[in-house]
Amino acid sequence: MLLYDVFLFVHITAAVIWVGSGFLLNLLAFRAERANDAAGLMKVLHDMGALGNTLFVPASLTALVFGVLMVIEGPWSFSDLWISLGLAGFATTFAIGFFVLKPRGEKIGAIIQRDGGISAEAVARGRQLAIIGRIDAVILFLVVAVMALKPTPDDIGILAAMAAVLVVCTGLIVAQARAATASPRTA
Repeated sequence: MLLYDVFLFVHITAAVIWVGSGFLLNLLAFRAERANDAAGLMKVLHDMGALGNTLFVPASLTALVFGVLMVIEGPWSFSDLWISLGLAGFATTFAIGFFVLKPRGEKIGAIIQRDGGISAEAVARGRQLAIIGRIDAVILFLVVAVMALKPTPDDIGILAAMAAVLVVCTGLIVAQARAATASPRTA
């Protein structure tokens, strides 16, 4: 077995854990929102926060490190477009997690603590956090697509389709959020 194959296995395993667990938590948050289950939504968001440093950060950094090792050990180059796009997607989603999701989740926790339980403000902020999480998930799935399809600058159709997926999905997520805000639900 080649060293590259070991790096590939660890990279894919870490990515599956990272993307899969994020997808599951987004699905659970979506279900709680659809059921108008404020307590369920808060539980999922709490789990997201609790898993941040123990699951998401280690899995994402493992995927990054072993991806970099694959470039060094394998036939790839950091100048390959798909690697640049993958690294940019990683940086974007890592920054969203660290600089947006984490502090907003902590703020929701502080609001719940301050209010002595789940309040309308906490639920509203929780719904906003779930929306940002969905956009982050779209970016993660696009990173997976980049890794699988390995587009070059000549693959205009693939690149355009990926850009369209990002724009359309983000638009749909935001539109769904606005619709939910226009018809407020009880907490």
